[in-house]
Amino acid sequence: MSILGWPVHGAPDVFALEMLRTLLRDTPFTVDVLPEPALFPNGVQALAESGHTIVCIADLPPSAPSKARYLVERLRALRPELTILVGRWAPPPFADDSRAILLNAGANSVSTTLMETCETTRHHPSGIPRVRP
Repeated sequence: MSILGWPVHGAPDVFALEMLRTLLRDTPFTVDVLPEPALFPNGVQALAESGHTIVCIADLPPSAPSKARYLVERLRALRPELTILVGRWAPPPFADDSRAILLNAGANSVSTTLMETCETTRHHPSGIPRVRP
């Protein structure tokens, strides 16, 4: 299964998605990373052209989760069947409590560490369940 990695803010988000790609190397999952934050129409076009059914949005704290929430809401409205993972990956001092906000917006899963995202995907190779807050 192929995951589209969608960075929200810039180079740190891209780098984190590249790390996720490396961590998932020996699994059934591959990660295709957008090279930079994409405007919604451009990201949707990339999603449509690639045929991905899973998107992983990287939005590293300490930024507010508002851009990720907006992206989740728009993607959920456009493609209800899409599996949406959100990575709010950060060390404990920078972690925030955005999980409920993002799940309520329509994310299937919100992780605070790369390893948590890896475990979510590894334990559900046939599909990632929707986690409610």
